[in-house]
Amino acid sequence: TEKFEKFLNDHDVNERLKVAKSPDGREGLYFAHEQALPFFAVASSGTLALTVLFYWQESLSINKPSFIYMD
Repeated sequence: TEKFEKFLNDHDVNERLKVAKSPDGREGLYFAHEQALPFFAVASSGTLALTVLFYWQESLSINKPSFIYMD
């Protein structure tokens, strides 16, 4: 969570994040405001695009592919 929060902050999404339980008992990612806001329900399309970019950067840094083809 901290690494993802820093990534977002570095890209001018100045929000704090936290993992919390939803009303149904499952853990999820939230914007840490006075009233926690579910990340995927309220994030802008730009923030969601950064989320995908973060996922791929992390995934590729772990697997280190020698070739990537994108169509």
